[in-house]
Amino acid sequence: MIKRTVSFARLFCGLCMGVLLLGTSAFAQNQMVLVLPYQVHAGEELPSLADDLPKLIADALVKEGLQVVPLAKSIEIFKASDAETLDLAMARMLGKKAGASFVLYGVFNQLGGSFSLDSRIVPVGDGSAVPVTLYKDSVLSLGDAVAELAKEANRTASSPAPEAVAAVAPGRSMAPAAVALSPSSVPATGLSEVKIRGMKIMDPDVVLMRLSIRRGDSPDDDAINAEIKRIWDMGYFSDVNASMEGSTLVFSVVEKPRINNILLEGAGQVDKEDVLAAMGTKVGGVLNERLLVDDLQKVAELYRKDGYYLAKVDYRIEGSDTSANLILDIQEGSKLYIKEVNIEGLKEIKRSDLKSYMALRPRGILSWFSGTGVLKEEYLDRDTNAIAAFGLTQGFIDIQVSAPQIEYKPDGIYITFVVSEGP
Repeated sequence: MIKRTVSFARLFCGLCMGVLLLGTSAFAQNQMVLVLPYQVHAGEELPSLADDLPKLIADALVKEGLQVVPLAKSIEIFKASDAETLDLAMARMLGKKAGASFVLYGVFNQLGGSFSLDSRIVPVGDGSAVPVTLYKDSVLSLGDAVAELAKEANRTASSPAPEAVAAVAPGRSMAPAAVALSPSSVPATGLSEVKIRGMKIMDPDVVLMRLSIRRGDSPDDDAINAEIKRIWDMGYFSDVNASMEGSTLVFSVVEKPRINNILLEGAGQVDKEDVLAAMGTKVGGVLNERLLVDDLQKVAELYRKDGYYLAKVDYRIEGSDTSANLILDIQEGSKLYIKEVNIEGLKEIKRSDLKSYMALRPRGILSWFSGTGVLKEEYLDRDTNAIAAFGLTQGFIDIQVSAPQIEYKPDGIYITFVVSEGP
């Protein structure tokens, strides 16, 4: 069985190093920050992240020169509020109770090996909340994300008119048509509220935290259309549009189907549990084709590591607009072994002299005993260096060996090293 997990001990050490590498701000802020619990949607490799994340953020804020309400007091204040969910009004109320100038809260979403850290920096007094959305390709980069969040909190605390920061991942090329609101749609006094409508599976706050438009703003059509595209680029919605209801800006979305089950067709050589564990797409989540493309590559990599180099993975969706089954269509192919190892470009060095120095060898009658014939990635570099080292011992001081060329054919694996001996 193949396991693709991240050592939590290694991860936590990485996070702590990321926090320790933060520089203390030259101008320490006399601002008190209340860090509230984050909603955490993570895999089994991050079992205690809900407890660890606020501490990591608090430590990073202190390194930036900010004061932080002790986490024990923060948890006590939050529990006493009996709040099931956090919104701006609740965050400000809790901030006042704690005697804080700013409140920080948000959502952590793991998407396969990558993640998003969606946060809001909320001034307790006057001022608009600042959304900060950070994407990273690996959970090992959480320390970097926490560091960036702390720096943005420091800038926000230092700025009388903070600008929203939203680091948005590259999105899909086709977006909904642009909206055109009448000039009188947005009141001169600004928006009284921004709402997300139509979400039945996901938390609306996941979308709100990605938006740059906030209460009090007076956005034009271009700004609203940019937000529509940002929501669309998340990949979870089949339609997005915007409208004004009085002084409230409403983004209406249509979620893609909820995944009721993930079925595997054609799988036999790799354990189903390993396939499901490698995927970021999970039962109960919303279909996201962008995430699914990454999942197909991960599943194909599982097969490659087990010797099935020609395995192909595709998918289809069966169901309705609201709920569906995800079916992975897997064509495993045959397990491949090394068929030939060729060395091209030899003029004076004899191929037979190199044979005993090579680790990569074709599969033969005794391969079941010797273990030869199996392609091991580490052997590619090893044999490249072995050829060059042998040439040096023979006096070819300018010998060059190119990276090996690998061909996967139905009858086996063909490996070719190209050598330039030199004088």
